[in-house]
Amino acid sequence: MLRPDGMSLKQRIGHVLMPRIYAGLVPDAGVFRDRLAFLVEELSIRLFVPYRAGVLDTSQMCNVIQDMATEPVLFAADVEFGPGQSFLGATSLPAARAIAETRAIENARLAGEITARECRAMGIHCVFGPVVDVNNNSANPIIGTRSYGETIEPVVAMANAYIDGVHAAGGLATAKHFPGHGDTRIDSHYALPTIHKSVEELHALELAPFVRAFAAGVDCVMTAHIAFPALDPSGLPATLSRPIVTGLLREELGFDGVVLTDALTMRGIVDRMPAPAAATEALIAGCDIALFPGDEAAACQAVERALEDGRLTEARLNEAVSRVLRLKEKARLLDETAVDLSTLPGQVRRNDAQIQAIAAASIRVQVRADILPISADERTVAVWMPPGTPMPDSIPALQELMGLGWRGRFCFAWEEAGDQWPEAVRAAVQDADTVLLFAAPDTQRHEAKDRFVVDLNRVIGELEGTGRTVVYVSLGDPYCVACANRLDAFGMEAVSQRAVAQTLMKPPI
Repeated sequence: MLRPDGMSLKQRIGHVLMPRIYAGLVPDAGVFRDRLAFLVEELSIRLFVPYRAGVLDTSQMCNVIQDMATEPVLFAADVEFGPGQSFLGATSLPAARAIAETRAIENARLAGEITARECRAMGIHCVFGPVVDVNNNSANPIIGTRSYGETIEPVVAMANAYIDGVHAAGGLATAKHFPGHGDTRIDSHYALPTIHKSVEELHALELAPFVRAFAAGVDCVMTAHIAFPALDPSGLPATLSRPIVTGLLREELGFDGVVLTDALTMRGIVDRMPAPAAATEALIAGCDIALFPGDEAAACQAVERALEDGRLTEARLNEAVSRVLRLKEKARLLDETAVDLSTLPGQVRRNDAQIQAIAAASIRVQVRADILPISADERTVAVWMPPGTPMPDSIPALQELMGLGWRGRFCFAWEEAGDQWPEAVRAAVQDADTVLLFAAPDTQRHEAKDRFVVDLNRVIGELEGTGRTVVYVSLGDPYCVACANRLDAFGMEAVSQRAVAQTLMKPPI
């Protein structure tokens, strides 16, 4: 393995920038090859995040890059919801909160193990998970069911089990989002949140799961684009704050693994400065890897200029590179880099039955015993509320219901009627005895969540007042809707949707 003192400046900079690269193009296509050659050969980038491609295409791309590079390349992936989140054909998992709802630590461990095993089979070494944020704000628009819970203990227990599973499969784990993203009302993808808590409050709640993850041997920490005035009065987001990254994370809490930023293309950063400039500022603050630095050539030039003017020291750059090299060593990149494509099919989707069982155990049922199973005839209407203009055969919940014998009717109120959806619902259920309302009220799927939630609660109250049986199926935020009969699936994932349908169609035990 190389050492920083034996590397050129270009090689060292290439070890602290981690761009995302689309793996869905045919690996030998000309444009694809030119892009890779520029990043790997011209800029000497040695860290990548593949995304949105099939398992085979991703593996082929990893092999192509490893062949191009003169040193082993480290690959990472954002796969909180299982490898299927980013790679078509791989395993998808229920949300973290759904797994926590099973109350079984071994399920979190299995989730980590499956994720790392399939990623390693594709040539990907580092998992951007688990989320160790405590979701202690029910209005949080971005963490929600990505967190294992609203209190410290379930988050710690599940996250550390997940880390253990990742390590058992030979992967690297990342705790995120330091120093904590659970108590925000703003999504840092779109703006910069600020958490106004005292240092004592932050240590008592937000920081506690990170400290426990360090003890569990987590390999990396991802920073949050959030301002914490009690930790840094300047108002800088944690990602760019030396008092937070170096002072708190490194010196006070003693974390000596790799610190990487959240995506620098998020509005919580780029509203303040362009991503290439932010990459340099993050390195100065104490981060080791700048994730998604925007224009990669511009980012390399920004790092060089910072070294020339003394804002970034050679010692700080070499420290970051040393940690990245140690991470590569831990990932066994000296021993193996190429993916064996012939064995790949047998390495993915080996645990579907176990995953579906976990999803089934995660469904929280608050329904009168006489309602289940629901009526299977046309007097039952399913109203699908999550936006997305879906076709019926693309919705796992509806497909599973019909496969189990349900012959009711369904409508897509949100997409067909927009803001006038309440009227569409009322019209669709006029002759219904039972109404199933599927919804996922969060800002990732509804632009005006507050209004949507108010309207949804009003419609549910009206329908319940008519004497109809109303069952609300929550596929997202479990906090904001009131209904006498409800099922909480804690996520939109296909396995959770199927589990909901199975629960609706079987008598209670």
